[in-house]
Amino acid sequence: MNILVFDLEIYENDIFDIIESYLGNVSFNKTKNEDIFFSLFDKNTYDLTIVDVTQEIGERIFHNITALNNKQKILVLSKTVTYSGELSCISCAKKYNRKLLLKPIKANDLINYVQNYDELLCKYSTDSNEVLEILSDIMEQFLYYSYDKNKHMIISKNRRSNAREFIDIVELLNTHKIEYIIQDDNIHLLDMIN
Repeated sequence: MNILVFDLEIYENDIFDIIESYLGNVSFNKTKNEDIFFSLFDKNTYDLTIVDVTQEIGERIFHNITALNNKQKILVLSKTVTYSGELSCISCAKKYNRKLLLKPIKANDLINYVQNYDELLCKYSTDSNEVLEILSDIMEQFLYYSYDKNKHMIISKNRRSNAREFIDIVELLNTHKIEYIIQDDNIHLLDMIN
């Protein structure tokens, strides 16, 4: 397997270390430079591209790759599930061959997606049945809200809320067809999958 990686964050046990340590049968090129990325992308065929979209440069790379080949296998690294304003889960699943991992990356998730990319659904897609895990992961990205598994509630922290975060959370619940009741600044989740 041949992988091309664009990741802006270099640190110990980062994506490069994980691939090198746990996936010995994989060859990969890595870069933090957009020009080098596209030079490599144009010259070689890659089974998988991994793109960090946490900054504008990564999102530009993602859009350029998908413009060239919307079926290119792309593992998107983001700090948020809603990293792209014009791209919903439904449109992504229909139009692209892309899966999402939230940063900070969990090594076992990265390894699983690299080894089993074709067999796995995007964990955050509307077809995923990992609702509880999705909510736990998703709620880590929000500053003003947290998820209480025992109460099945998304709760505003310290009686503080944020309208943009609240709207993002409600949109995600709607996308994943999770029924809820809004109670003040909190969201009570109904019919949670156990």
